Amino acid sequence: MEHTAFVWEAIPCQPLEWEPAAGDFPCIDLDEPRPEPASEVPEEMQAEGSPPAGQSVPDESDVENFTRGIARWTQLEMESTFLREAGRVLAFPLRVNTVVRLPRGRLPRVIEMLLPRLEEFVRHGYALRHETAAAMLKILLILEQHERARILAGRVTALSGQHPDIRYHQALALFRLCRFDEAREHAAASVQMDGTSGNALLLLAVCQIRTGETAAAGETLADALPLFSADEAVLRFALPWIRRSGRKDAVLDVLMRIERMAPAEAGVSLMLADALYERDRTEDACERYGRHQERLDRAARCRYGICLADLGREDEALRVFSSLLAVGDGRAGLDAVLQNLHDAGSRDPGLMRLIAARLWARGQIDDCLNFCTRAGSRIETDSGLAFIAAQCYTQRGGYEQAISLLERIPPGGGREDERQYLLGYTLFLAGRKAEAVPCLEAGLRVPARQAAALKMLGEIATEACDHARAAGLYRRLSRLQPDEAGVVARAAWSSMRAGMTALAIEGFRELVRLLPECPEGWNNLGVLLARDGQYDEAARCFKTSLRILPGQHEAGKNLALVYDRVLRSRSAEYLERCAEDELSAPGRADG
Repeated sequence: MEHTAFVWEAIPCQPLEWEPAAGDFPCIDLDEPRPEPASEVPEEMQAEGSPPAGQSVPDESDVENFTRGIARWTQLEMESTFLREAGRVLAFPLRVNTVVRLPRGRLPRVIEMLLPRLEEFVRHGYALRHETAAAMLKILLILEQHERARILAGRVTALSGQHPDIRYHQALALFRLCRFDEAREHAAASVQMDGTSGNALLLLAVCQIRTGETAAAGETLADALPLFSADEAVLRFALPWIRRSGRKDAVLDVLMRIERMAPAEAGVSLMLADALYERDRTEDACERYGRHQERLDRAARCRYGICLADLGREDEALRVFSSLLAVGDGRAGLDAVLQNLHDAGSRDPGLMRLIAARLWARGQIDDCLNFCTRAGSRIETDSGLAFIAAQCYTQRGGYEQAISLLERIPPGGGREDERQYLLGYTLFLAGRKAEAVPCLEAGLRVPARQAAALKMLGEIATEACDHARAAGLYRRLSRLQPDEAGVVARAAWSSMRAGMTALAIEGFRELVRLLPECPEGWNNLGVLLARDGQYDEAARCFKTSLRILPGQHEAGKNLALVYDRVLRSRSAEYLERCAEDELSAPGRADG
């Protein structure tokens, strides 16, 4: 007879053959009655009901304690034997989709005998170890005795307290009894106690599916992905539910894991290509589309052509797009073919974005904006098209229209940092500089936008008189543009206004290295050196400034001040030495 556990139909079954333990239990046979020990005192010498000679009648409490002690010792011995035997055959996880076939339809003999005896101990109030109780519940679930497992789990919890394994098996029993709401609560409690239990998370997700909480199930499965990274069956089961939750990054993760396990499966590679295309990972998507060109339908071929065009492979893109036209002109260029596809009724969002992007790249701003606005409501839902339209509005000074479009684009996606930068740039141009700061800081993550974002952030900090922040931003910018004298000057000036003299001196030294004929740079360097007490070098800086621009009032005045301070300093030193000489002369101390 074959015993089979409940199978959740949406997950492929995992058949497991339960191998019987090697050998039988060799020590005792629990079914055999024990022989009565022989009495040392003849019956005729013992009075009826009298205790043995030399012993008193024990109290009832002593008898009860002795009996419970013997029972406890027997229980522990049984538990040890049960766990030893069960450990040989229960080394597999019992998931919601696990199938177990018992050899000859029955359990190993020792487990069959000990299981009901251990249940009796629980029924009489004796607490079992958690691992013993978990193994018992596992066996009952394999035997499809779900109600018996539910009752045992409740009693064990009442005696020994909460434990994640017990709550998990209780949830599994309730699930198989079709009590899905209760099962979900127990599975959630098990996950809360042990968040690393993949079995509990899988059971919780299946319970959520059965109770109609599909979005929550997708979230649960997405969070559990690291625990099932090598389990293809669970990953395939999880994929549609994670899609419903809207977790695009998790969908991409699942598809990439499945592709690594089944690299030759074209369907998985094409699903992954679509997911990569949606995340603007054009090169990876293009490689997978190209690998399975013969399997591409019309929509996929269009996406393949878009990827090729984005990567600059225009000749290949032209051949792919031309194959989509019923009648093609072999002499037509890529832009003409794209327009023909659009005029023929193709409204693929990627195709429209490609047409708009190529108009933008050729500097046809008005044509690009007209094309985007003709898309109507599509511009409200297609973030790529809205992004291009916002760029056009920004170029034409329509800052508020651009801001409105960019703010309506849903956050996330492969170009989120680029969107944030453009929004910050547009807010900056519109005079809403305080609002622009967080957007421009996000734009710093885009390598091509770092310099522009740092420059705008530095200007905002300077206008807010936050010179220390401005100095830090301009120094970061000067590392990106080390030969830009204007950036070095801003960094040095902000450092000076923030009171960071050493950094300001370093900045102005770099400035006069880049612009050796800049009189202002030499003058400002001299001022900082003079404030730092380096009068001789300061004087040389002022002289250099005057040589470059004779008659410069500031440098002349600063040089005179330096000479005056030097003379005063030296006069003070001279008078101090004279006073010391007078005091140390012979006879002066007595006078």
